Amino acid sequence: MRIPTTLYLTDEQIDRPLMAAARLIRNDHEFQRLMKDIESGK
Repeated sequence: MRIPTTLYLTDEQIDRPLMAAARLIRNDHEFQRLMKDIESGK
């Protein structure tokens, strides 16, 4: 169980999934409705 591993991701490998997630959230109508409800205190 003590197998050494090295996990290394480039900046691009980190940025691409983050950008995709942000785009999905921006385009999700239910999430946007939730955010508006939270902001308005509902």
